[in-house]
Amino acid sequence: MLTMDGWEATRLILERHDERSSVGRGKKKLIIYGLTGHVGKEYREKCLEAGMSDVLEKPITIEKLRKI
Repeated sequence: MLTMDGWEATRLILERHDERSSVGRGKKKLIIYGLTGHVGKEYREKCLEAGMSDVLEKPITIEKLRKI
């Protein structure tokens, strides 16, 4: 049973990364790609707002993988 969706998971991962990377050496950017079967501008925007670096929509092709 799911306890959180991909958007919430992304936010939590980035939040924890920011907390940990602020201590110690320089801050490295964490890259998270969304993978979805949904297609549409609104869905993509929601993924990017959650902090994802980019979104890969199914069907996945070699060209799409190379692009991101």
